[in-house]
Amino acid sequence: MAIASIEKQASTLLVQPSGRLDTVRTPLLDKELQPHLDGINTIVMDFSQVEYITSSCLRLLLWLEQLVEDRGGEVQLTHAGSTVLKVLDLSGFRDAIHVIED
Repeated sequence: MAIASIEKQASTLLVQPSGRLDTVRTPLLDKELQPHLDGINTIVMDFSQVEYITSSCLRLLLWLEQLVEDRGGEVQLTHAGSTVLKVLDLSGFRDAIHVIED
């Protein structure tokens, strides 16, 4: 399982992934998210339990951002550790995803 918790509150989806979001685990996260995306315009991703991300996770985040942006919303990334923030910075994704720093 790639999600520690998932909760739907009106049109907001609160997601707490866990572990490494790499080429093996990111598709599992995507599969777990799919049934919850209808009617969602904001996705809050709590990355406090995420150790590392790869380009597959970046692609998923970008796809989610495009999905909810078309609905007038956004993806918000919270509690990201320094390793995740470094990957976002190096890839240029920090400009595409709304990162809320602690």
